Amino acid sequence: MRVTAIEYHKEDAHTPYRVEGQTTQPVFYYQLDCKKGAVDLHVGNSYQVAEGTDENGLKSLTIFYGDTDKPEPTVIGVVCVIESVRAKQ
Repeated sequence: MRVTAIEYHKEDAHTPYRVEGQTTQPVFYYQLDCKKGAVDLHVGNSYQVAEGTDENGLKSLTIFYGDTDKPEPTVIGVVCVIESVRAKQ
């Protein structure tokens, strides 16, 4: 997924960041409410993602990022609640 926008949107300690992004194959546009780790994401960068659904039916997208240039790479996942998703028209 390529991140197209990031903003700090509320004081909620659980998901204070709004992240927007799009996938390429197939093309989907996401609006996400993300945890604090989203501050480390960068607009224009592409990230690996995994979609999931919890036991209550809440859909989420985990965005993976990290420093893979080190001898022992570190990968971190930021869990985001999917607020909306739409396919390319």
